[in-house]
Amino acid sequence: MAAVLATGALIAGCGSSSGSTPTLNWYSFPEPSGSFAAAAKACSAASGGKYNIALNSLPSDSDGRRTQLVRRLAAKDNGIDIIGMDATGPPSSRPPVGSCPGRGPTQPR
Repeated sequence: MAAVLATGALIAGCGSSSGSTPTLNWYSFPEPSGSFAAAAKACSAASGGKYNIALNSLPSDSDGRRTQLVRRLAAKDNGIDIIGMDATGPPSSRPPVGSCPGRGPTQPR
């Protein structure tokens, strides 16, 4: 998840806005601990008002998540800004957990 959040390039041209603070839509599996919601809130606050992150749940099964994302992307859904996918590869290739777009790791307050 952090790999997706750490990509600052997402901020530049994504999100929806009505002349106010843009909202970035983050799609991920329904994470029950609340840590994703807390990360979205922390990153939104850390942006200093540049953007807000809205967390949207995908189906709980991986096939359902992939199917829904593929269909939405194929339909050119412009409401998808951040996608949470399973991380693959060695841990050394992933950004630190808790990274916010354009800010690096979040710090506990």
